Amino acid sequence: VPLETSEGKSVTTPLVEWHARDFRLGQSQLVLFTNPETCLSVVMKAAPYGTLADRFREYLPRYLHKLGWSDANEVLAPRLAEGTRYLKAQDRSTSGIMTQLVKELECEFEIVRMHPNDTVEMSIRLAETLIGGARPGGYSVPIENFQKTVGLTVSKRSDRILRIVGGTTFNPQL
Repeated sequence: VPLETSEGKSVTTPLVEWHARDFRLGQSQLVLFTNPETCLSVVMKAAPYGTLADRFREYLPRYLHKLGWSDANEVLAPRLAEGTRYLKAQDRSTSGIMTQLVKELECEFEIVRMHPNDTVEMSIRLAETLIGGARPGGYSVPIENFQKTVGLTVSKRSDRILRIVGGTTFNPQL
């Protein structure tokens, strides 16, 4: 969607479409937001539900800035300020990926004993999870997709061990 920045340049606004899915982890009610373009996900506490959309719109630019996108607030804020539109997803592939990501978090919760209130850690773990297979382009990593989408230098995957949806680890150097 074209957007005028403060410098008057027209740009395409990335990362404005997000799908949401609620789930329980232990006693905590959480919501997983996933961008279908990059598969980047954000986990937030669900309660109070009445303020969830506002809290997400406020949190998203700060989270993306922490991931290295310094212009996140400038580019996204005008679009996010327009409010939230609730639509039924036409493409079910993102829903399937979200189901697998929730299963991944449930596995991590059981095995690693991750605290259900540590939503930032959950989001970071999901950003480094290898996703794909059936998706166009095959397997990919959300944090790398995000970096490419916003024009950042893609971090070297060889320096990390990536989590594959399903609880297995993958070391690209092997």
